[in-house]
Amino acid sequence: MGVVRPLRSQSIYHGIAAAMTPGSDPALILCRSSKSFLSLRRSGAQAQDIN
Repeated sequence: MGVVRPLRSQSIYHGIAAAMTPGSDPALILCRSSKSFLSLRRSGAQAQDIN
């Protein structure tokens, strides 16, 4: 995907993850944000990612 805007760099991952099903093939997404950004998460989100 190359260089993309910061919002797009994050939304790509979320969009593909939402579209995947248990039988989907693994996905490798390569992109780079055109600008630096800070990604914030709500407290407790890490525990959900571990499952």
